[in-house]
This record gives sequence, C-alpha cells and structure tokens, in this order.
Amino acid sequence: MFDADSHPTVAHITGILTANGLAGVIVHIDDDGICHLSGEVEEESQIDFAAHLASQEDVAGVEVNIELASEGEAADHDFSEPVSYEVKKGDSWWRIAKHFYGDGRLHAQLKELNGSPKMLHPGDVVTIPERDALG
Repeated sequence: MFDADSHPTVAHITGILTANGLAGVIVHIDDDGICHLSGEVEEESQIDFAAHLASQEDVAGVEVNIELASEGEAADHDFSEPVSYEVKKGDSWWRIAKHFYGDGRLHAQLKELNGSPKMLHPGDVVTIPERDALG
C-alpha cells in the first residue's frame, strides 16, 4: 500500500507543475500512489512535459487525462443570477469553468466560492455565479 508520509503531496507536485507554466493541470494521488493528472493545457507538448515532471517524483505511476484547450471556444452562457450545475462523470473544476466562462483558469475561484471541496463527484451540485462574482 502507498505510504503517503514518505511520498510527495498533491500540493508539492501541483507547485512543480505551476512553476513550470502548467497551472491548468490538476493533480490527484490515489491510495495506491498513482498520480492522476487532468485539466487542460494549450499545447500538446505540455501534456508530455506534465507527465514527465510528475514521473520524476516518488509516485507509483502517472496516469494522464489532460486535454488540449480549444482555442476560440467560448462559453455561451449569459446569466445574471447564479445557476446550479449538476456534476457529470469526468467533470473537473477546470472543465466547468471552461464550459461556463470560456476560461478554465477561473477554476480556483469557482472552487473557492463553492466551499473548496477536495473532490467532485457525479451528482454533486455546484453554484455557478456570474463571471464578475469571481473577481
């Protein structure tokens, strides 16, 4: 079994990725020590780079589910009041922010406004405020 005390934390790996221009990559380490990478990046080479950086840490393996951001893909949601959104399988804070605001980089603010839960699960309901509420 994975010994979390002797291995890198999610915050540590996230810090390394962010320092290397990969702030859109979301990190999760499961109970077996597998580092799961998700989110979006601008260029395909960044996917390989994120996997490489994560694999340099003391993890049991790296599983990559990072997508390329679609240029010009803008959200078509015009709402003046917050809306409720039911989380679907495969959703992440990045994907939800990208879908509603056209900018996945707003994921941290969206997560914070929803109480900063550690994980999203299908069926969870999150509040999507108007973009101005994100600061």
